[in-house]
Amino acid sequence: MPAVRIALGVLLMSITASAGALPDPVVPAGLGVNIHFTGEPARDLEMIQAAGFRFIRMDFIWEAIEREKGVYQFEAYDQLTAGLEKRGIRALYILDYSNPLYESDRSVRTAEGRQAFARFAAAAAARYRGRGILWELWNEPNIGFWVPQPSVDDYMALAKAVFPAIREADPEALRVAPATSGIPLDFLEACFRRGLLDLVDAVSVHPYRQSAPESVVPDYQRLRALIARYRPDRPDLPILSGEWGYSCVWEGFNDERQGQYLPRQFLTNLSEGIPVSIWYDWHDDGPDPKEPEHHFGTVTLDYQPKPAYQAMQRLVAALEGMRFVKRLQSDPADWLLLFADGERRALAVWTTGEAHEAEPIPGQKVRLTGDPQYLPVPASARAVLAEGAWRAAAQSVGVRGGAAPGEPLSPALTLTARNPFAEAVPVHFRVIPPDGARGRFEGPARFRLAPGEEKVLRWHGRLPRSATAETAVTVEATVAGHRHRQTVPLILTNCLSLAVVPEAEGGLAAVVRNPSGDAFTGTLTVQVGSTRHPFALKLSSAAGGLRAEVRGRSGPVPAMVEGDAVRVRLPAGSGDAARVLRATLREGRTLIADTGRIRWQPLPVSTEPAAAHNDGDASVPATFTLTDTGPAPAGVRLSYDYGEGWKFVRIAPKQALPVEGKPVAMGVMVKGDGRGCLLRLRFVDANGRTFQAEYGALDFTGWRYLSAPLNNPRILHWGGTGDETRIAYPIRIDTLALVDNGKRTPVQGAVELAGFHLVYGE
Repeated sequence: MPAVRIALGVLLMSITASAGALPDPVVPAGLGVNIHFTGEPARDLEMIQAAGFRFIRMDFIWEAIEREKGVYQFEAYDQLTAGLEKRGIRALYILDYSNPLYESDRSVRTAEGRQAFARFAAAAAARYRGRGILWELWNEPNIGFWVPQPSVDDYMALAKAVFPAIREADPEALRVAPATSGIPLDFLEACFRRGLLDLVDAVSVHPYRQSAPESVVPDYQRLRALIARYRPDRPDLPILSGEWGYSCVWEGFNDERQGQYLPRQFLTNLSEGIPVSIWYDWHDDGPDPKEPEHHFGTVTLDYQPKPAYQAMQRLVAALEGMRFVKRLQSDPADWLLLFADGERRALAVWTTGEAHEAEPIPGQKVRLTGDPQYLPVPASARAVLAEGAWRAAAQSVGVRGGAAPGEPLSPALTLTARNPFAEAVPVHFRVIPPDGARGRFEGPARFRLAPGEEKVLRWHGRLPRSATAETAVTVEATVAGHRHRQTVPLILTNCLSLAVVPEAEGGLAAVVRNPSGDAFTGTLTVQVGSTRHPFALKLSSAAGGLRAEVRGRSGPVPAMVEGDAVRVRLPAGSGDAARVLRATLREGRTLIADTGRIRWQPLPVSTEPAAAHNDGDASVPATFTLTDTGPAPAGVRLSYDYGEGWKFVRIAPKQALPVEGKPVAMGVMVKGDGRGCLLRLRFVDANGRTFQAEYGALDFTGWRYLSAPLNNPRILHWGGTGDETRIAYPIRIDTLALVDNGKRTPVQGAVELAGFHLVYGE
């Protein structure tokens, strides 16, 4: 690379850092790596720079800096920060963890500790003021890094002390949080409800998974919808991918797959508007060939570049200075991402499916594989230029069903077109909303653009309130005779969901969930076999939460409110769970929710056909017992006692449990213990891939119906072969249920499981 370009890049990075802004989606401005060192080790920093990383993320450890009350020793971080700046690299520093001068546990839970931590954070922000530092509060407080157990209340009390102190010390400082392990919407929502979004400049998450990087897209969309729900005035609050990597020694992984996933992770994040993406880890952390934690690095223990390091260099060499434009229309398994810098354009292309030939640039055939390839786009490729000449973006991914155009969180699109050709060209936009929706353009949707001219057009719509939270608007544009489409995802923040579930003591109930608390008046109808059960339903919000009024044919019907859900029991003798049934929810004549015709196939479970297995980290102590329960309800009871660390127990069939057809879910009645462990299941498809689906968190007591999807290929999976976008049938149940200590802290409890059944759509 010419020296003048390096100097210019460093100058631009210095300007950006002094402005304290998040980087634009330009390669490689927001791409970074986790490190575990301070000072200025030349070999590490020079190799990080040579790879193309422009951010690092590093612990800014309180107890290492404040060893005497009120005395801060920043010298090691002074050296690190200076070494980074020399090489055009910015820092994301993690303000963590506890300090024995003030706290007894690895957390901050006392008023004295919070005040001391806030003084420490303010001193750091003042010392590095104007140097483009991102300040992150804690690391993964939703799991074992907050001791003795995660606490939203304690974390938010710390956030409310720390972030104002940082802002006072440096008004331009960038504050990010909560750095969660995964994208746990329940923990995030609890933080948002307590005001986190009023304190931060970006939301940071760690989207770890063993499935392909592209599977993160719907998770980002759901998080954006949640942000919009709690900050409708700031639905575009940035999301940072603050830590995420793949270990080479996970089952089904190796150096080559890690090398595929690093650039795909970064490219996917860029396509989703993630301004900062941090790969974990820079350097392998140990020599144990079987320990996953030792093999996340881009270089080996002796600094030999791994395929991931080389893949990063290829990405930067091909796309440096280019800005992400859009994902081009293609098969869903194929990723064709267009980047541009003035008249210079390139495509990053790969597939998540089987390798195959494609023609992303007319007349230029390539073989798409799981390894990204970078293709310069010639000026003669008019179809590519025409598709890249326009884009559509939602004002907010999260929208409110029923909101009129112009109201907060009503569906709104911004459509932008710019003529890349030397002659004037016609442009025609068309918006195809989902069923039941309507909308209009603010101005003419047909127009002509002179060479280089740009036009911005806005579309406003209205979506009905429905049970389908995730929907989309399709935008079709014709530019210079080339017609293409783009799908813009939208997620309803006030949707209603509907299910029919078995009761622990027998019989059936309809469950209506209303997470937003918005008022609703309509009709609930449940049909079991040939018998219809209609109910008039009125939902409203009260000081104590959700309020429900239900009337049946004979008058008022008792309804049980559980959080955001209303449970309506069907009359005794209404039918057994194995029969075909259907439930609908209507607002006037408008269909709001429909379960469709479903059928349940019971799976009797006891200690005779199933057994419990100790799993997770073998060094973590655990005791457990599996016993039968019954006769009403008949099932099993798992008692467990886990030590600190990664541990789970699987309840698995003693023999393979084949499954007929294509079930949509597995359902089970669960008596929770409120201990917060995660309940999951596993199934294996015909290509030998193991899928792990979520029932949910065991953060409740008493009986509750839970279900886990069996038809979603995007859920966590590993091993096997075949197209990653599809499930190969038939499947077999590998694990009926596993109780995972996701918090990694010592825990003991007992759960009961009864009424396992497969759910089929008819």
